[in-house]
Amino acid sequence: MFLDGCVGVSTYAKEYDDNINGFEIGIKPGIALEICKNLTFVAKYGFAGYRDDYKYANSTSGISLSSEDLNFGFHYEF
Repeated sequence: MFLDGCVGVSTYAKEYDDNINGFEIGIKPGIALEICKNLTFVAKYGFAGYRDDYKYANSTSGISLSSEDLNFGFHYEF
């Protein structure tokens, strides 16, 4: 298990209008499972921190456990 520090920037372009920007800074808890010597499966769920969300035109801080905060991936080491 681990905590992943994150900083994110997002932008949304409306047709015939200016871009709308957002950002986030916080931590995401996760788990890493080693499949073999060089390959690891990684899953993260949740977010704790500050988020300026362009989608809903609001700023929030705290903990989020929505489906948008679920990530899966693989880590390969050469």
